[in-house]
Amino acid sequence: MTSFLFIVSFLLHILLLITVFYLYQHIQSLKNNQTSEVEHMLNNFLQQLKLENEELEKKIHQANITPDEKQKLRKHINEEARETKETNEMSESHKTIETNESSYEFPPIHMEEPNVDQVETSLHSQVFHLHKKGLTIEEIAKKLNRGKTEIELIIKLNPQ
Repeated sequence: MTSFLFIVSFLLHILLLITVFYLYQHIQSLKNNQTSEVEHMLNNFLQQLKLENEELEKKIHQANITPDEKQKLRKHINEEARETKETNEMSESHKTIETNESSYEFPPIHMEEPNVDQVETSLHSQVFHLHKKGLTIEEIAKKLNRGKTEIELIIKLNPQ
């Protein structure tokens, strides 16, 4: 009787080890798929951003605008290039999306009156609020004065 229980116990242990090994392989394949999806999404975002920047540069060269307006547009292009560089560095060095609380930049708080505080909501919260209202990505981009691909990326990377 004891030998029978040992055999059953041995078979159960083998079955459990096989199951654990199978689950481990399955988890590894899911991680690889998720990493490649995020990498693909970021590459698409970068390509769309480059196209938008090229179109903006063409419009700048075609239009006769004042030097102040040119400076504002160059500043906007430089900000987008910096964001693109940061996104590219994060995708290459980490291969996963990591949020670091110290990397967030909070918008400045503007004071109209000395005793009145105003708080501005972040871009992410504005995007999610408008998205919950049912606005399309194009409408959100126009309302917040941002690019469509930037809004689309924010929505895709934070499924809530």
